[in-house]
Parts: sequence; structure tokens; C-alpha cells
Amino acid sequence: MPRLNLVLPLVARVTRPLASDLLVSNSASIHSLNVLAGMSGFARDPRSLLLPSLFAVFLLSFTALVSGQTPQQTPKVPAAGAKSTPEKVQAKAAAGRPAKSGAVKAKPGAAAPKAPAAPKDVDKGIAITGDFRDLIADKTPSACHPSPKRPDCAMDACAEVLGQDYTIVGEVECLRLSEDQASIIYSTSQTAVDPVYLRLGKKNPPDVLYDFAVSKPAAKSVTVAMRQVVAADFCRRDKDGHCTTEFLKPGADPKAAIASAYVQAGGDSLFTSATVNAVGEDAVDVGFKAAADFKPAFLVLVTQHDAYRFAFSPASPTETVDMIFTSDDLESICNPLPGGSEPDCDHTQKDDVSLEKTLPDAAGSIIIFKVIQDHLLVTTWTGPMGQEPSAVVIANLRTHKSTVVRRTLKPGGNNNLLNVDMSIMDQTTAQRNYGNRMAKRYIAVTLDIKNPTSKKVQFNKSALYFDADYVEATERKQGWWPDFKETVATGVTMGLYQPSVYQPPFVASNEKQPRVARFNLEQNVKQSPLNYLAVLGSFDYTTEKTDEKLKALELFGSVLTNIATGGIVADASGAFRAGTSVFSGTFLPGVRGLVLDTPFINRLRSNLVAQTLQETVQVPAGGSTSTIVLLPRTGILAFTDAEVPVMIKRLIDVHLIPEVVSEITETPIQKGMCKAGYTKAQAREAFGEETGLTTAADGSSTFTYNKGPVASASFDVKGDLQTCKNRTLSEQLDVAATLAEASKILNDLSLSSTKIELTDGSTVLTDIPGVQQTYHFDSKGNRASDYVFLFKDIQAQEGKAAKSDFETFLEDKAKSLSSDRSTQIKSVDVPKAKGTTDNQFKYSSPDVKNGSLTATFEDTTKSKAVGPTSTLKSVTFEGDKPKNVQ
Repeated sequence: MPRLNLVLPLVARVTRPLASDLLVSNSASIHSLNVLAGMSGFARDPRSLLLPSLFAVFLLSFTALVSGQTPQQTPKVPAAGAKSTPEKVQAKAAAGRPAKSGAVKAKPGAAAPKAPAAPKDVDKGIAITGDFRDLIADKTPSACHPSPKRPDCAMDACAEVLGQDYTIVGEVECLRLSEDQASIIYSTSQTAVDPVYLRLGKKNPPDVLYDFAVSKPAAKSVTVAMRQVVAADFCRRDKDGHCTTEFLKPGADPKAAIASAYVQAGGDSLFTSATVNAVGEDAVDVGFKAAADFKPAFLVLVTQHDAYRFAFSPASPTETVDMIFTSDDLESICNPLPGGSEPDCDHTQKDDVSLEKTLPDAAGSIIIFKVIQDHLLVTTWTGPMGQEPSAVVIANLRTHKSTVVRRTLKPGGNNNLLNVDMSIMDQTTAQRNYGNRMAKRYIAVTLDIKNPTSKKVQFNKSALYFDADYVEATERKQGWWPDFKETVATGVTMGLYQPSVYQPPFVASNEKQPRVARFNLEQNVKQSPLNYLAVLGSFDYTTEKTDEKLKALELFGSVLTNIATGGIVADASGAFRAGTSVFSGTFLPGVRGLVLDTPFINRLRSNLVAQTLQETVQVPAGGSTSTIVLLPRTGILAFTDAEVPVMIKRLIDVHLIPEVVSEITETPIQKGMCKAGYTKAQAREAFGEETGLTTAADGSSTFTYNKGPVASASFDVKGDLQTCKNRTLSEQLDVAATLAEASKILNDLSLSSTKIELTDGSTVLTDIPGVQQTYHFDSKGNRASDYVFLFKDIQAQEGKAAKSDFETFLEDKAKSLSSDRSTQIKSVDVPKAKGTTDNQFKYSSPDVKNGSLTATFEDTTKSKAVGPTSTLKSVTFEGDKPKNVQ
């Protein structure tokens, strides 16, 4: 026992290195030898395991030597960042031949045969662009877990990389989503087709399809030189009219006083140094260099003791325009006639009056008097474009009378911005559209909104306001007859008659002119449109009141009928009963039909809702839209400083607050892509005009298409896209009737193909990614029956066809397509192949127009030339051919 205990560990030490050296390439063998060695050294009963263990060790060692395996090194995993060196593996001995012991020597100059390596998967990291906001907004946990290959990578959603025919061509291992980009790492085979689609979703399998559009790296910023004239109040005058800025103080040199200048971007601290070229009280010429996408917001001028920050507002160009102003008391400014008090405007010259101030006062502007006639003042104004005055103070230098005149025409708008114009609907049209009551109570204004920008925008109608003149609307009694007439007319028509707003009692009599409050002179109230639900409530209320009065009359008629039929009143002649019957059964229903015609009332209400009750207005990019707003026509509550109710006398202009106009961020339309939530207009933009439209009883509908990537699209009752039935690329090409249609389908999908022209003038499309079929079109470009190229038939002649038979074969195949090509082979190509000792001959292709083939016949010697009986050895093809043909 003691001896065995000493021997066994020694045996274990010897056998372990031996096993490792001989069988290290086989992990199973290594494990077996180590276990046996361990058993030999650490068995509980050494006597029972010693001999079997030693026998097993030596038996396995002998087997390894006999099998001829040479030691191999275990592949090492390279460290992170280190380059992996390919391991050299010697070829195994041929099966069935025992290898000699020792190293196998290769013959000099002979390369050891290598087994073809199987293609390995490759990993690719890439960024895909798209609109992934809906997917990010979905807070449902992803049904896909991190890939076992990359447990440290997150999977924000389930993902599949698809080819053109929607088959999976890559396995996604990592996925990170942002609003407009998806960063993925996926593995794919080296022989796999290029990816075309990326399918994403929180569930497995995913359900939303995106284009596999690879993000392009952002272009480097290009520094460009910029120069601009900036307009601002650089003087900042004090009460004495002197400039207070340090660089424009009297006697100072502006350019010398400015120590430095820089232009700052808006919203951040990005800035660039600037050079001041010229300085004025109202404008500064500044130059600087910055990136092409730099957006200047502020100009900072630094002096020795101070710094000044101005808004970077480019100076407007100077314009000269004729302007006309008006005022009701403008004639009081004219010189009086000699010996009288009548105004003499015709002989009032520019030396007689002074235009003291414009409102607003544009810096550097000049206004020149031209002529006064009646209530109009004609002037010429020169100043910055866009700063035209809205009013002018004019005074007579002789009589010392002055007044404020207001511009009669609206200044020209900026054609590069969203703008709105108005036109007042005439009262007759308003009466026909909305009824007599609405036309008498409200002013209907048609608004035309133009959007010259490249973005679709929207705004609420509360963002609109009007410049309006008001007039007093105190209700004044005109005597018993007007009151009696109005009362009778209103009562007889059940309230449907309304007095005109241009007549008493809403406007004062001629004895006293009503007070007028002019906009921008006596008041600056911004008149907003009425709330449209309130207008609709008013319409419904008046209808209900009319119905209430009719019900009262019908109740009275019912009472009379019961009295007549109940015998309460003695009526031997029956006249009372007949009269009540006519009154209740004929007159009252007729009055209801005339006064409260339900279809007519519904039409008026429908017009009111459809034309005026849109709270939100959307304007397409580069387009325009129209809407109607309502303003009160009758007396309204007084504004500040007015002691009596007023009504609108005149609408001057309409304005839109640009700050509340918002851009509509729409789902980007992807051609041929089906995405849930598309409207029907968006679906038509993505798939084209539908071939057929089917509407179900529940209001849902379906678009059908005879061709294109989508076979049908289903919409819910709201008109939102739900699902699509897609066509594969093969199905799309199958319905292409012409070569032009097939080419367009491939161009839209950014796919390439090989066009091969045949000898009869027809064309075959082949090598289409993901499609095995070829597509044949005749010489006119129309779809023809499928064509099979002759490449395989020609190669089938190798090793069995004689030279003469092979040439006859080519002539016959060419004749079925083109007799000219058959004649060329027979009369040109074949004679060239006679009487020569070469074994290679070139022939024209029997079916491909721009193709040829080189035939190699059996080897010959110089003493024997190739003859008609020589056997065809091989064929190679040149010119147009599919990619799989050599």
C-alpha cells in the first residue's frame, strides 16, 4: 500500500502532460484523460483502479498516435482591441490511409489542399433614419429581450431586417431608438441579399415597416463671410436731442470708439467676432465670418467704458410711395375763401400746411404734401419699407388748426409670411345663407388666408382681431307710430321680423350726430370674432322661442276645439264648431309650416355650422384657405372711456398674431409604405389613386389597387388607415404590362436589374434582387411570354457535340429568333473556323444581341487541325449575360 500510494501520484503527473500534448485538439479526449489521471492518483481504492487506469491511459495514447493527429493549439480569444491572428491548421490525413508516425513532409512546391471554408456571419452597426416617435410614445415593454450574443445591449423594441421580398435577412442584436433615428447592430450572412426594410414593434413579431434608409453623416460646417446692415436706435437721444451712446457722442469717432464687436446667436452662447465698417444713428454696416447655418440674433458693440446689445434686425430697403389719408374734418385745415368761412382746398398749397408727425414715427422718413381735396390728403412718403405710417398730424400754418388724418389704404403685406385679407359679406347673401335674424344681428366677414411658406400651419380663430370704428348705438324713441309699427311687425311674424340696424331705434336721429370712435385715434380696441358656439346657441334659442309661441297658439286652438265639441257653448247652427275645426286643424298647422319650416331651419343651421363654426384653421404649404367669422352688428357694451353702448360702423383691417401660428408636424409620407393612422389623402400620396372604393354599412371603407406595392388598404369610420394587404416585388412586377412600368417599379424601390436585349429586339429583365424570375418584353415594350436564355442549352453540348453539329445547333437556335443572326453564324462565323490549327473559335450568340461565345474543342497537335468531327470541350460567354453565367 505505501508503495502504491507513492507510485500513483507519479503516474498521474506523467500521464497528464502526455495526454495534453497528444490530444489537446479534442476537448472530449482531454477531459477523459484528465479524469482517468485523477482517478489514478486520487482513487479511494488504489488497488482496484491502478491497473485498469494505467491500461486505459496507455490505450488512449496509442490510439492517438495511430490516428496520425498532430498536436494543435487551442484557439485563443483575442483581448479587447487586439487584432486576431488566423490560426494555421494542417490538413488531416486522407480517410482510410494510416498516417506514418512523426511529421508528414509535403512535396516541394506542392500546396496542401485546403477545405473550402463555410461563410461566416458578419456583424454590422448602422443607423437608420425614420419617424419613430409613435414607437417611442408606446410605453409598452418590449417583448424582445437582449440578444444572448450581446447581453449588455438593450433592445428598445423588437426588430427584423428584411429583404425586398420581406424575408428576414439579418438578426438584430442591439437596438436604440430616438425620434428620428434607430441605431442597430445586426448579424447577417456574407451571402445574404441587401436589406430593404426594417420592421419594428413592441410585440414579437414586430408590425411596423420602415425603409432601411441609412443615415448619412452630417456635412461639415462651411465657414462663409457674411455682411449685413443692421437697423436699430444706435443714438439713443436724450431730452435735448443728443446721442447718449459712447460711440455716437458729439465729437467722437464711432469706429475708433468701438473697441470690439461680436454677433451672438439666439438661444445659446454661440458668437463670432465682427468688424464694424460704418456706423450711423439708425444703421450699422457689420461683417463677420461664421458657419453657413449660423443664425445671428444680437449685435454687441463694446467701447472702453460700456457695452451695447442690439437686436440683429437687417435694415429694410428705402421706398418712396404715394399715400392717401382721410378725416371727416380734413376740410377745416384748408384756407378759407376770401370774405367767407367756406374752405378753399383747391388753393391750399404745401407752404400753407405742415405735416408735423407721422404715427408711428419711422426714423429717417420724409413725408411731402401734394394736395387736399374734399376729405382726402395726398402725400409722398420716403422711408424704410414696412414702416409706413398709419396716421399723420396736419396743421394749417395760418389758421393754426390741426387734425389727425388716417391712411385710407392698407399697407402692402410681406409676401413671405402668412397673411390674411378680409371682405365683408353683403347682407342679402348673409340673409339667404343664415336667415333674416342672423343677417340683422351679425356681420359676416370672409377671410382669405395665404401661406407662401413651405410648411403647413394652423391657428385658432381667436388669434384674429379687427381694426374697427365704432359709433354710438343709444336706443332713441322716435314717437308712437314707429314704435307701434315695429311692435306689430315683430308680433305678427312671431319674432322673425327684425328692424334694420341702419334705421331707428338703433341709430340716433338727425337732430344729433352720434359720436364716432375711430380706431388708432380715439380708441385702440381690438375687435375679436364672436364665439361661434355662442352664435349657434343664439340661433337655437330664437328657434325655440318661435316654437314656444306656436305651441301657445296650438294650445289655444285645442281649448277652442274641446269647447266646441263638448257642448259647453250652445251653437245650434254649428258655425262655432266648424270655425274652431278650421282654426285648429288647418290654420295653425299651416302657420307652423310657414313660420317654422323644419327643413328650411335645418338648412340655415347647417350653413351656419359648416361655414363659420371651425375653431381651428389649417393652411397647406404654398396654398390658401377661406373661412367666415361673425361680428356683432347691433349695439354692444361700451369700451373704455365710452359711456354709451356702441356698434361697429366700419371695419378697417384684419390682423393675425403670428406668434400663435404653429407648424403642423405631420407623419412623413413614405412612398409605397403602409402605416396605420394615414388619412385617405396621405394614403393616396403614398400609394397613388385607388382603382376601386368599397364602403361598408358601418362606414368603414377599402381602397383597392390593380398595381403597386399595396393591393388593398382598409380605413375605419373616421377615415384612418388600419391595415394594408401588400404585394411582394414579384407580384408587383407580374402586373407590370410594359417595360416602362417595370422600370419605374424598380426605380421607386431603388433596385437595379440587368437588361439584356435579344436578337429579335425584345428585352429581358434579370438579376432583380430577391426575385428569381425573369421578365420578357417585346420590341414595343409590351409584356411578352417568359423567355429562357440558351446559356444552359449551349453548355449542355460540352463533351458530346461535334464541331459541325454544334455550329448547326447554333444556327437553328438563332433562326427561331432572328434569321439575320442565323445567317451571320452560318456565313461569317463558321467560315472563319475552317482550315485553322487553333482549337478556340468565336461565334455570335444565337439569342443575345450584344453577346458572343468562345468554343474550345479537343486538344490538337500541329500535325492535325481541328475538324468537323472534333468534340466540343468547353464554352465561355462574353457580352451581355446574367450574373450567374460565366
